[in-house]
Amino acid sequence: MPLYGFRCTDCGTAHEELRPFAERDQSACCRSCGGVAKRVPVSGFRVAGAKPKTADASLASTGADFLSSPDRFVTAMDTFGDKVGARLTAAEKERAVSRLEEAAK
Repeated sequence: MPLYGFRCTDCGTAHEELRPFAERDQSACCRSCGGVAKRVPVSGFRVAGAKPKTADASLASTGADFLSSPDRFVTAMDTFGDKVGARLTAAEKERAVSRLEEAAK
C-alpha cells in the first residue's frame, strides 16, 4: 500500500498514512488538532523494513534527497521492486523521475 504525506490546513502539522491508491486524494484527519489534512505533492519513498523518520523530517527531506540524486531514487525504486516482485521498466523509471522533478517545481 502506498505511503502518502498530509499537512493540516489548520495547524500545519504533517503526518504520513498508508492508504489504498484509490483513496490517495481524499483528505485525512489531523492527528494533532482533528482538522482537515490535505495530501502534499511529494511525500517520499520508503522501502519495506526501513526505519521510519519523523513525519516532518520525512516530508521535508526525502523528496529533496531524491531530487539531488535521481540515481538514488532509481536505486530505491529497484529495491522496492525487488521486494514486491514488480520491477519497473526503464521508461517507467524515467517517467517517475520526471514526475518527481515536476512536483518539486
